[in-house]
Amino acid sequence: MIYENGDTIIVNVNGTYQVGVVTQKRKVRKGLVYTVNLENGKTLESCSVNKTLTNYHIHKGLTKQLSNGN
Repeated sequence: MIYENGDTIIVNVNGTYQVGVVTQKRKVRKGLVYTVNLENGKTLESCSVNKTLTNYHIHKGLTKQLSNGN
């Protein structure tokens, strides 16, 4: 799944899920890496859906439920 600037997503940060907003998207060799501003004011420079690319992972299932309003 590809996210755009302004999309709300769920990110796994050290075992806890946090809500954030995509502020930037970069294409790398193996996929896309996103910069995300979290609700608590912190900025994560590298988040991705692919678990091998970054330490912070976007949870596709929870993000899809959040965007659908379920």
